Amino acid sequence: MYADLNSRIRFNDQFPTQKLIAVIIAHDKATTGLATKSESSIRLPKDLEGKRIAAPQGDGSRQLFPLFASLNKLNESSITWINVAPELRETMLLRGEADAISGDSPTIMPNILSMGQPESSIRLIPYSDYGLALYGKALIVKPEFAEKNPEAVRNFIRGVVHGINALITDPDAALASVKKRDPLLKDDIERGRIKMTLAYAFVTPNVLKNGYSAVDPTRLEGLLKELAQGLQLRPCRLPPTATPIGICRHAPSCAWRNRMGPAAGFPGVRAIARHSLKMSGSSARMGDLS
Repeated sequence: MYADLNSRIRFNDQFPTQKLIAVIIAHDKATTGLATKSESSIRLPKDLEGKRIAAPQGDGSRQLFPLFASLNKLNESSITWINVAPELRETMLLRGEADAISGDSPTIMPNILSMGQPESSIRLIPYSDYGLALYGKALIVKPEFAEKNPEAVRNFIRGVVHGINALITDPDAALASVKKRDPLLKDDIERGRIKMTLAYAFVTPNVLKNGYSAVDPTRLEGLLKELAQGLQLRPCRLPPTATPIGICRHAPSCAWRNRMGPAAGFPGVRAIARHSLKMSGSSARMGDLS
């Protein structure tokens, strides 16, 4: 399952007998956050007080909002949440029926563009810009399955990494592949989505230096502590002898995790990324990369 790592941590706290594990973190930085109209008075987190935020009830950004509010000292009780179907979220913002919306930036912005609105009409408020050094999407499996089928997990990871590399080196081919399943996708919108996702989540300074899923134990420990405090979860720590969330154990090799070396059978992400992308920082938008 491809899912938000932070939601998985919360799930494990709520359902301790059904715990899940992450075997690779695909998004080195989470894309969670908020969006509002550029003409809005909402420019900083504190400006959200007294406002209306629309989001699906299970939205990852909404689930993490209490932590965002805590870190930025917001009066969360002054904020009104509006439950909305995913397909109506951006519409409510544009109609003025909500002051802001929550969601993944590479989802919100293409949706806005597909509705005929310019990119300049929307202001993004990424959680990562305001104190949340979160990891993002990860490959999630049941620990029993991983124990019984270690080679299947390793091979699936190889396939995921091969797909990411292909996405970086030839996004047009990736788009053509997706359009075989959904021919109604718009090329310009989806190219922008790819560029934005790569810039926000996949090709970060850490990935350029250390490779995919190079998890920093100190950063992960801090994340666990923040999630426990902000979301009122039971405290949890990494076991002293454990590799971060089982990545090296279930990945093709530790060399693969560190540098995407020959053991994985794929070229290094650093050379691929530098060849294909012009990085422009955490606030990159759909038009920033070429």
